[in-house]
Amino acid sequence: MNFEGRVSSVNTILWTFQLDNTIIVHTSCLAAYDTKQRLPEVGEFVHLYNVHYKVNKLYQLQKLFLCQRSRIVCNHYKDHVREDKLLQIIRDFNLGASDLLEIDYNIDVIDNFIKKLAQEPSESIILKVIHCLITNGDQNIRSYNVHKCLNKNIPLFTLITISNCQYVDLHNTAKVGPPWNLGVHRKKNKRDILIGCLHVNKHGIVCLRDAKYNMSCIITSRKDSLKRRNILNKFVLIKNYYIFTETYRESGAVNLEYILFDIADALVLDIKLDIRCHSNLVTKVPNNVPYLYDFQFKLLNKATINITKELILECWLEVLFTKSMEYALIGLNAYQIQIVPYLEEGKTYRVFHSKQMKVCKYVELSRLKKHSVLQKFDEKNVLFVQEDMNSSDKIVKPVLNVVEALERLKESTDLISFQGLLCVKKFTPALTSRTENKVNCVGFGTPGTQTHTLIFTDDTRECNLLLYLNNWENLQIPLGLVLDMRICVKNVLPQKGKYLKSCAMTTFEVLNYEPLVAFNTVNLKAEQTYGCDQYSFLGLGDLIPCNVLIWAKIVQLSIRSLKNNVLYAYDEMGQSVVISKSTELLRLLLGLEPRQWVIWSQAFENIGEYVHDFNDAPLPSLGSDINNTFYMALAVSIQVINATRISDLELKCRKMESSSMDNEGMPKWFCVDARRRTEYIF
Repeated sequence: MNFEGRVSSVNTILWTFQLDNTIIVHTSCLAAYDTKQRLPEVGEFVHLYNVHYKVNKLYQLQKLFLCQRSRIVCNHYKDHVREDKLLQIIRDFNLGASDLLEIDYNIDVIDNFIKKLAQEPSESIILKVIHCLITNGDQNIRSYNVHKCLNKNIPLFTLITISNCQYVDLHNTAKVGPPWNLGVHRKKNKRDILIGCLHVNKHGIVCLRDAKYNMSCIITSRKDSLKRRNILNKFVLIKNYYIFTETYRESGAVNLEYILFDIADALVLDIKLDIRCHSNLVTKVPNNVPYLYDFQFKLLNKATINITKELILECWLEVLFTKSMEYALIGLNAYQIQIVPYLEEGKTYRVFHSKQMKVCKYVELSRLKKHSVLQKFDEKNVLFVQEDMNSSDKIVKPVLNVVEALERLKESTDLISFQGLLCVKKFTPALTSRTENKVNCVGFGTPGTQTHTLIFTDDTRECNLLLYLNNWENLQIPLGLVLDMRICVKNVLPQKGKYLKSCAMTTFEVLNYEPLVAFNTVNLKAEQTYGCDQYSFLGLGDLIPCNVLIWAKIVQLSIRSLKNNVLYAYDEMGQSVVISKSTELLRLLLGLEPRQWVIWSQAFENIGEYVHDFNDAPLPSLGSDINNTFYMALAVSIQVINATRISDLELKCRKMESSSMDNEGMPKWFCVDARRRTEYIF
């Protein structure tokens, strides 16, 4: 088509200009192959010939795209430096006009959530995102048309940030429900890609952040060749991830939220950060090191970061001095905490410092009765140098499976490490023999007052190993202790040959999330302006862990007993037993509006209890004609409900414990709420 208008703005990086403050014109597909092409001056009246166009949902002209067959005619062109980044990408990957739409669709996310963290303009950032996605995408899906403007070689994607992934209020407001509730949220659309900056906060926790929000991270590694240190303090694109939430009913317990992803699903962006990311860990000894002392050690174990009574952070490392071949524990103070995620067990480090280390006492470590030397750094500037970056010579520590750990705890009292699948998480009253030494600091200490108890199993799910986390008063809260998580538990104490107990050196390394079936839980955010609810299936039954809360679409519902609040619900995956005390569900089943429901509720109060059981005979007459009429109307309504397929009913249900002998093997759920899809808008 041909078009004309007056230029109101020009963008030299993306090679676009705007006509009459409404229509965006892309010229990059033309400029990429015409070295003489320039952009028009602001205020110029231009004529465009043979251009591609795009309309919006209302069929209004929205964008124009120039290709090699297009022409721009105007009197004055802008004298600007020829920005070649986008043009080079177009030439290298044979991009077409529709590829440029991906830039327009996603640049607002960069402007609002990423730009403030970077030292580059939004246009440069989105071009690096495009280049990264193309080079790491599927090479076989690229198109090569005779007219290059018709190509489509950028995969469809939608950038989101961690601000769009909030599913729970961190301040606990729950008054009903189970003591502990697990939330699992997968990305809503396949094309969603999470963008953000990975950094280590002052508590030594790896976080993913944007300009408005940040969230703790668990990073797994399915491939040993990929190292976590290579993606820290950098911008990344995350293709696959899970958002986990943990909520507690007990007042005073802070809710948890964190993201889990694998390094293989993260793409690093070459974008300069606008935030300070100083690290005291280097890979080469600098010249003229201004330190008085140095020593070399091999790192054996990293303890969990803890906080002292004085609210001072510290972390203890179990090391082997390479010169004297002595074992010791050295403590990092608050200034060195941020290097903890970078330190790798089994690697050798050289440390430079200016003050002599002070000898410390730590009751929890003394209980282990293993090390007599406890030294801690007493200064701010300590330099760590990793000396064997490329070496594969690591101390191999025995990590047992669940079966081996069960055998070892019966014959030994030494610290052991094992890995297994977490299948049960429950809570027991705290031991009265222990003196609580709790500090009030968010992110530290046991959530709530009860002891967390974990049960691990093997791949066959036939062996169970019990672990008590009773030494957790001032330790950093470990993340990822949720059902179906494969975890490597290091340094736990056997107790009486029956169970294991955590100690000050205990750590948890999440290896992988392995649910029996994929599912999504309810968004518990009070103001659901970010992530919206996704659906799961009641018919999946015992493949879903107990106590999780989901939304499910129902295709048929049968009222079995109003007296016992029992219903049978059918969805795409099968049949389930649903127990409900929700009056909202009854209102929706009867097809009543809220105002009508008020009148019906008054009628229920006047008539009294209405009882319906699928297996019972009809009830006798209620006396008056009005009551009989009302009774018959309800009876007919229930018959219609039981015989009718439902297309728009959704139930919010919590999974209940049930055995294969109950309800003919059908899974059991408790209905918390209900809604019709016509009554809400996302």
